[in-house]
Amino acid sequence: MNNCCSKTLWECDITRRAAASLLLCAGSAAGQCFTGFGPVVTFPSVSLPRCVTAGDFDGDGILDLAVGAFGNSNVQAYRGVGNGTFLPATAHANAGGGSWIASGDFNRDGKLDLVTATQTNMVTVLVGNGNLTFQPPSSRGVATAVFAGCVGDFNRDGKLDVACSLFQVGQPALAVLLGNGDGTLQAPLHTMTGWVSAGLATADMNRDGKPDLVMHHQGPARVSVLLGNGSGGFSISSSATPVSAQDICVGDWNGDGSPDVAFCNPSQGALTVMPGDGAGGLGSPQNYALAGSGPLIAADFDRDGALDIVGTNLYGRQATIFMGQGTGAFDPGIIYNVAANASVSGVAVGDFNGDGRLDIATANYNSANIGVMLQQSAFAPPVVTTHPPSRGVASGNGTVFNVAATGAGTLTYSWRRNGVVMVNGGAVSGQGSPSLTISPVDETFDLSAIDCVVSNACGAAASHPAALCVVPACIADINGDGGIDGADVEFFFSHWEDGC
Repeated sequence: MNNCCSKTLWECDITRRAAASLLLCAGSAAGQCFTGFGPVVTFPSVSLPRCVTAGDFDGDGILDLAVGAFGNSNVQAYRGVGNGTFLPATAHANAGGGSWIASGDFNRDGKLDLVTATQTNMVTVLVGNGNLTFQPPSSRGVATAVFAGCVGDFNRDGKLDVACSLFQVGQPALAVLLGNGDGTLQAPLHTMTGWVSAGLATADMNRDGKPDLVMHHQGPARVSVLLGNGSGGFSISSSATPVSAQDICVGDWNGDGSPDVAFCNPSQGALTVMPGDGAGGLGSPQNYALAGSGPLIAADFDRDGALDIVGTNLYGRQATIFMGQGTGAFDPGIIYNVAANASVSGVAVGDFNGDGRLDIATANYNSANIGVMLQQSAFAPPVVTTHPPSRGVASGNGTVFNVAATGAGTLTYSWRRNGVVMVNGGAVSGQGSPSLTISPVDETFDLSAIDCVVSNACGAAASHPAALCVVPACIADINGDGGIDGADVEFFFSHWEDGC
C-alpha cells in the first residue's frame, strides 16, 4: 500500500495529533448577553412606597432594599435572601422616608447608612448598625419640600454630603448639607432663590476634580450644570438648555471620558440624552421614545462596557430599558410591565440573586408593593457537546463533519479550515449548519484542521479541530465490505494505533 500512496500513515497520524493540539478558541463575545427580564415578583409594603435604594445593610454579602414611604416618616427595610426574594419588610418609624432615599457610609464605620428626605422639609440620616436596623434619626430642616437628592463629597473633606432639589415657587431651588463624618449633617446652604427644581444628579462635569451638579429648573424650564467650587458651593454654568425635564441621571454614554446627561422629557414623550463637552456644557439633545416620566438610573445590563438606562413611567406601570451602543446612541426602548395598578415612583438596580447580572427593583406607589424583575440568567455562551472526529478519506469520495452544542437562544455555526472560515460552494456545503459536507474530497484538503465555532448572543465556543487526511483512492478493500472506498481508510486509521 505504501508503494501506491503519496504519504505514509505516520504522516497522517502526525496531522491528527497536530490538529488535536490546535484548539482554536473563539472566546466569549463582549456583552450582547441581554435577553430581558423574567416575570415581576412583588413584595407587600407596610405603607405606600415612594422611593427605593439597594445596599447590603446587614453585611452578609446579599443586597437588601430600603424603601421610603409616602405620607408618613417610615422607612421599610427588606432583607435579601440571595435568590431574588426578600423577607417581609420591617418598618422604622420617624425615619424621614417620603420623597427620596439613598445609602452611604455617613459616619465612616464601614456600615451602610441611609439618608432620606420628605416633602415636609426634612433631610434625615439613619446610621446603620450593620444588621438591617438603624440608630435614632438625625434630621435637618430645609427651606421647602424636597423633590430629589444626591450624595457626594462636595467639599472634598472625605465626609459624605447631601444635595437636595427643592420644589416650591419663590423658595430656594437647592440645599447643600455638608456632612460632619459622624452621621450628622450641618445646617443647609440654600442657593438659587426663586427657581423651582425637579431633578438633580452629580458628576464632575468639567473634569476639574470637583463634584458638580446637574439640575432641572422650571419657570422657564431648563437643564443647567452647576459647577462646584470644591468647598460645597455651586454656581450655574453659562450653558443652560431650555427643555422640560424630570428625573435626571448622568453617565458617560459615548465613552469620551466626559459625563453626559439623560432625563425624562414628558413634553416630548421622550428620554432625552445630551452629551457633556467636558467643560461644563451640554451638546445637542437626542430623543428616544419614552411614555410618561419617572425615575431614571444608569447601569450596564448586558455587560458590554457601555452604560444603558432604565426609565420608568410613574403612571403607566412600565419600565423601559434603553441599551447603550457606546457611542452616545441607544437602541429603541424595551418596555416591561411592572405590576397591575402600579405607579412606578422609585427604581433601584442590583444583582439580587447573585448570578452576576443586574436586576431591577421598583417602588410601586398605587399597588403598595415592591416589584423585582430578575434578569434572565440561564443565558450563557454555548457548550460544544460533540466534537467532529479526525478522519482519513479516499480522494474522490465525500465526508461529513458533525458538531453538537447546547446553549440558550439561537445557535449559529461557522466551520473553519485551518482557522479560516469556509464558504459554501464547490466541494463544500453545510457551512452555517451543524453538519459540514466536503464532497468530493481531493488532495487540496489534505492535512487540514477542520473545526466549528458555535455562537449565540452571549458568546462563542470552538470545537476541537478534526484532522482531515486525504489518501489516494488506490487502497484495497481493507474492511472486507466488497467495495474500495473511504470506509477502508476509516477502518485502517481506526486500527492503526492498535497495530493493525
